[in-house]
Amino acid sequence: TMRAVMSLMDVAFYHEYLPKRDYYDPKKVQFVSVPHGVYGSEVGSDADKVLQGALTDFKKQSRLLGALGNIRAEKNYPMVISAVQQLPNVRLVIAGSAANSSINVESLTNEVKQRNLQDRVLIINKYLTQEELNAVANACDGFVLYYSATFKSQSGVLNMVAQQRKPLLVSNIDSALSQLTEKFNLGLLIEPDSLSALEQAIIRFGDMTNYDGDWDGYMQYASWQRHVSIAIQTMTRG
Repeated sequence: TMRAVMSLMDVAFYHEYLPKRDYYDPKKVQFVSVPHGVYGSEVGSDADKVLQGALTDFKKQSRLLGALGNIRAEKNYPMVISAVQQLPNVRLVIAGSAANSSINVESLTNEVKQRNLQDRVLIINKYLTQEELNAVANACDGFVLYYSATFKSQSGVLNMVAQQRKPLLVSNIDSALSQLTEKFNLGLLIEPDSLSALEQAIIRFGDMTNYDGDWDGYMQYASWQRHVSIAIQTMTRG
């Protein structure tokens, strides 16, 4: 268990936000925050041209919102699909594979069919290669990370798409993702688990043509050079 693991540690590195747990005891362990680290590719990097062309055709003149990464219940896909249904100038692509065997991707596909949204919501149910991820990210105008209020971890998706420098729609919860979105103006913070709040945020996204987030500041903050520097300084001080 985590309690047993923590009992063996002298130093613990974590990504920006440390949830409250009684076994995270700063009197016994030195906790050090390090950035997650940016990876992924810039707009225009090598991409699956066939997929990118298909997404361009799917997008048409609409704004395309992407929900990328592992498909998991905490990402509130049914609520995102419902919100998009009310906004005809926005389309949605959900791209990734199920996080575990308990996730039923077919239920999302059925929901799209029941709402008659096949021309506005696309589900790509597979683990994406880097070229496929680049194609999806290139086609999107922004990304939705609408985690439920119970989600406490950092999101790797932020660092997969950071070099795209496109706005994020993020639930305002106790997480590193929310804190970083606010600190660097990476997009819109949204009340969690609220369909009406999500709809209003997507309306704002649909009109967001002059977005100017501090992606340079975030790239510097989350660079691997800074990550390694913090780790080396911590271990050499020890």
